[in-house]
Amino acid sequence: MACWDVVRAKGDARGFHSHGVPAGAQRSVRLLEVTGSALALGSSQSIEDVDLEVAKRLDVDVFNRQSGGGAVLLDPAAQVWIDVVIGRSDPLWQDDVSLASQWL
Repeated sequence: MACWDVVRAKGDARGFHSHGVPAGAQRSVRLLEVTGSALALGSSQSIEDVDLEVAKRLDVDVFNRQSGGGAVLLDPAAQVWIDVVIGRSDPLWQDDVSLASQWL
């Protein structure tokens, strides 16, 4: 049975999203705690759809992440953010995003 690394980290959402997954990544579970509120938009969502003045007033960082999907509001101590990472050569890897998480 393959081993999983478990990593705990605390930081800002923008920073977590900017790291990506390194080539040759091994199985890992990342338990991430954000230190400030953020609105993470999908890669194809327009930042122009967000009222940035309101976001600034509420101290919410707004940015586009590299992956697709809808907007996600992140708030410290309000949710658990878990990234599950596997490398392309891992037997669990699926190219089809609709099948990729079925083993979870």
